[in-house]
Amino acid sequence: MPKQPKRGFTLIELLVVIAIIAILAAILFPVFARARERARRMHCVSNLKQIGTAISMYGDDYDGYIYPQWWADGAWQYPVGYCPPVNAPGGHWPNQLWATAYLKYTGNSADVFRCGNDGDNGMPKAIRFKMDPKLAETAKSVSYIYLGLDPWKAKTQPAAAEINANPRRFMRRISDQQSYKGTYGNQGWLARDKMYWKTSAAHWATAHATGTGADSNDDVTGVGSNVLLFDSSVTWRAWWDG
Repeated sequence: MPKQPKRGFTLIELLVVIAIIAILAAILFPVFARARERARRMHCVSNLKQIGTAISMYGDDYDGYIYPQWWADGAWQYPVGYCPPVNAPGGHWPNQLWATAYLKYTGNSADVFRCGNDGDNGMPKAIRFKMDPKLAETAKSVSYIYLGLDPWKAKTQPAAAEINANPRRFMRRISDQQSYKGTYGNQGWLARDKMYWKTSAAHWATAHATGTGADSNDDVTGVGSNVLLFDSSVTWRAWWDG
């Protein structure tokens, strides 16, 4: 009995299979992307909680005072830089990046200061993670901004020169346990995701969210960030609510 010739796919059948695969991909890829982002956001939360623990341990060594510095590169420009050396209970504070000050309290793990999305979502190269110990302190960069001094102790937000002239007035202690009040009640947070201008989309963004609205912190909607509070808890807040 002669063998039947093998039957191949017709062009129509092949196109149907390709169409089904394309539909499945269109359905599943966003699901996978959301799952990956949730995982990265949770890793970011874990990082900030570890940073909170490090800050508390640091405070134990310095009579409750936390490292007295702002550090914010990129879009959030006020204020930025070092607090000058101050007579502290444990001596003088060196001019170094806040993450360097807390590094030994994280088991010398620089990765604690790196968000999994750092470098993605249109983040400018200038503010991406750079914690090589060979770098000068002013050249280092981490994924989070930090508020180690309290400008809201003044009636109005003071100029950097005023803070530099009397930094002890603005020093923060873990024992303050300031609550998060939102909408410029900024006293209650210690660190949070960076905000930056996403040029390609003409929107403000953080590592985990891209917003819409005018070129103003006050008008942006849809931008969120992980925020470290005084009790080492981490919450998700809109940017900018305080």
